[in-house]
Amino acid sequence: MLRAGIGAGGITAAPRGEQIHIPLDDSFPSEFWTDQCGLPVTISNTGDLHVTLVRNSDGLVVRETDRTGGMKVTFSSANGSFSFPSAPSHWDYGDGAELGSTVVVSFTGLQSSRASTSSASRWSSSPMAS
Repeated sequence: MLRAGIGAGGITAAPRGEQIHIPLDDSFPSEFWTDQCGLPVTISNTGDLHVTLVRNSDGLVVRETDRTGGMKVTFSSANGSFSFPSAPSHWDYGDGAELGSTVVVSFTGLQSSRASTSSASRWSSSPMAS
């Protein structure tokens, strides 16, 4: 006989994520890379962004996952271009995203300039722009 025990509080389901699909085909000039390279550099983002938002009981977004199925980032100049796959990101808004609150962002994958060394990427930003 299979028996399942349920505590006095019952079973609580994890919050459901809101799914958003955003097709991207965006290009913009990069001031930073243009200054570094001495010639105009353009950055392009192409592909599909799949966003999952998880909200708290007040309706504020507390977590976000951005999956980048097949998305590419391309750097272009008169001398040529190179592309690489975009990394998924995980956003933690703590108690909920509001103007002026802090967000911690983590990127999935290895972020390193040397094959023998790897490090996880994480940065935080505060406050959120209006």
